[in-house]
Amino acid sequence: MADFSKFLQQLRTDKAQTERQLKRLGEAIAALQKIAADGGRSARVETKRRSRRKVSKTARKRMAAAQKARWAKVRQQEKAA
Repeated sequence: MADFSKFLQQLRTDKAQTERQLKRLGEAIAALQKIAADGGRSARVETKRRSRRKVSKTARKRMAAAQKARWAKVRQQEKAA
């Protein structure tokens, strides 16, 4: 009878372990379902958005003129080559 009671105790221990694993699996499934339901938004790390740098109208004109000058230089070098 001692073997039978050991066997019964082992079965109870295994049952308790399996129930804990089942609970963890249920929690994992619930978490994945939540992520899937909201399109994965909650899984993403929220990052701070930077505000766009504002450039004045005159600065943009200077940048455009400088870029045109650079391209003119490139075209001139292509013609010379």
